[in-house]
Amino acid sequence: MSAESIERSFWKVSPDQIRGFFYAGAFGDAFGYRFENEGCESQDREDCHSLLSLSDDTQLTLATCEGLIESAGKVKPECIAASLARWFQERPLRGLGSSTAKALKELSLGGHWALVGAKGDRAAGAGAAMRVGPLAFFLDLKDARDRGVLRDCCRITHHHEEAYCGALAQCLALQSILKTGQLGLGAIIEELPDCVTRDRLTWLNKRPEATLKDFAEEFGATGYVADTVPLALAGALRMTQLGFEAVLWEFAELGGDVDTQCFLAAQCYGLQQGMGGLAQDQFERLIEKDLVEEHADGFLTLLGSLGLGLVHE
Repeated sequence: MSAESIERSFWKVSPDQIRGFFYAGAFGDAFGYRFENEGCESQDREDCHSLLSLSDDTQLTLATCEGLIESAGKVKPECIAASLARWFQERPLRGLGSSTAKALKELSLGGHWALVGAKGDRAAGAGAAMRVGPLAFFLDLKDARDRGVLRDCCRITHHHEEAYCGALAQCLALQSILKTGQLGLGAIIEELPDCVTRDRLTWLNKRPEATLKDFAEEFGATGYVADTVPLALAGALRMTQLGFEAVLWEFAELGGDVDTQCFLAAQCYGLQQGMGGLAQDQFERLIEKDLVEEHADGFLTLLGSLGLGLVHE
């Protein structure tokens, strides 16, 4: 299903929310990247004003945006793959996982997008889920054809059903916010096929009092997508209660795949809260803030040109 055929009342979103989606996500990514696989020490909390660098989470999400812009909002795996390969060739990508690095290297050498993705148990990482957020604005995930398109976009780097299910859960979370203004775990669970990600979201939904530490102690905080995405969505819910940066610090204390956890949670929070959910100086701390701003502007222009749910306040 092309962008043009999506029901125009499918969702409504303001430019402020779109900027929140990009800016909060980028800050969450850069914040968490400092602590990936390390965790934080008490003295780290005193360093609240340092400049921060983006990791591959934001970088490949921006590359996905470029693929969408180049295809005029039609979700084409070949266009997204070409954009990912271009970024791999032209920019230093920070923190690439092994599956994503393999696929991008092979793409850059002329490999076909449908064949280069990693297979087997090692392909169940969060590398697909981390970059698909922009697709949530263009795909009707109740439509089997659009789900197939999402699966193909995941398989550019990860040929694993759990990797697809984690990416689907993140897109469903964003669409839940677009449609209702809230992140509803129950609605996400209902739309997911039988998978480990669904099981862990069900565990969370039955335990609204569970902390991020509770989840990590039960399942882990690794780069396995069924750890990362449910933990991120739990964090997004906590951000509305406890505050944005307070929950980023909770992720940092867990260690593991901190940048992706922070990034995915912050995307949801930013889309829901808009720029009002960010402190004045947070975006200014990003070394590559101009790059994020440029792509947010380009994405807004694309949405506006297609008439897709954009409302001005």
